[in-house]
Amino acid sequence: QERNMKRRLERERLKMEQDCLRASSTLQKIIKAEEQSAKIILRREKAEKEALEAKEAARLAHIQKEQLAAKQQQDLVKQQQEEAILAKQQKIEAAEAAKEEAHRKEVEEYNKKMEYVTKAHKLCEQLKQVRATLEPFEKNKAISKRRLNMKKIVKGKLNTLSHEGNKILSVVSEIANAVEVARGEDEGVKKQLKEGGGVGMDGGGALTSDMARGKRYLVDLLASNVIVRVQAESFNG
Repeated sequence: QERNMKRRLERERLKMEQDCLRASSTLQKIIKAEEQSAKIILRREKAEKEALEAKEAARLAHIQKEQLAAKQQQDLVKQQQEEAILAKQQKIEAAEAAKEEAHRKEVEEYNKKMEYVTKAHKLCEQLKQVRATLEPFEKNKAISKRRLNMKKIVKGKLNTLSHEGNKILSVVSEIANAVEVARGEDEGVKKQLKEGGGVGMDGGGALTSDMARGKRYLVDLLASNVIVRVQAESFNG
């Protein structure tokens, strides 16, 4: 019986050892399975986290891109507005400068015209004074033939003027000679007056000082007729 008891106890011990071994193996399998499952969960969570981070990064990058594009558009609009304002200002300044320049030229032209008018008035006054001194020569009957010859020379020669160069030189030369002759006649009158008087050139009346103004009379007559000729030429084109 004791031997049977030992055998039974040995069988029980062996059975318990086998059960322990099976339990230990099963536990190791369970632990290993849990570890693998935990690793899978960790990898999945890591992947999900990385996916979320990538999605968030993409969202932020998209927002930054849109913000940058919006800012660039705003900057472009601002630049275009500033350029438009600058162009408008430059256009206004150019128009004002052109207006000022036109006004300056207008004032300058007006001043020139007034200068010409002033000079013309002065010349007219001088001409009146000169002609006033020639009035006695014009009215002196004793030298009527001399005046008539001067008028014939001036009007006759000026009427023959043309655009031909030789003709112009010829007329100028003849008029210059007539002026020189008039100067000589004036000198003769002055000389006779200094020597004690004499008879007028036309054979009547005594010599007077106004008879010695023939050259000035001839030059004035020449100038008056030249002015008339120039005015007529300008009116005729």
